[in-house]
Amino acid sequence: MEGNAGTGQEEPAACMFCGSGEERIPLVPLRYQGGQAFICPRCLPRLIHPERAGGTAPHGQPG
Repeated sequence: MEGNAGTGQEEPAACMFCGSGEERIPLVPLRYQGGQAFICPRCLPRLIHPERAGGTAPHGQPG
């Protein structure tokens, strides 16, 4: 997480798929291509099995 410039406050973390915040559900941090994201346990299968959700894997290849 990157803090807000000059405020000393961090941006609230939220699941990259459903938007649930860390105040409601545990989040797992992810790093990919220099960026950071978060995912909740409920949405983790969408990341692991994107073909079941009709999406693609993060690297752009089908599931």
